[in-house]
Amino acid sequence: MAELSEAVRLEPALARAYNALGYAYLRMKDYEHALADFNEAIRLMPNYANAFRNRSATRRAMGDAAGAAADQAKAR
Repeated sequence: MAELSEAVRLEPALARAYNALGYAYLRMKDYEHALADFNEAIRLMPNYANAFRNRSATRRAMGDAAGAAADQAKAR
């Protein structure tokens, strides 16, 4: 986590760093932080399919089936 947070700090426009940090939060079941990081990754790279897939998994875990389905469709 510390290394990923440092990567985001050093390169705040790097969507892949936000996606990786969000994925780490997702694995820890810290869905609010994961969602925020996936949102930032998507803001930085609007066609980032992997971030949409990860945000879909996060939304599904949070009980947002409609949001999860929408993100999955965007990922395709």
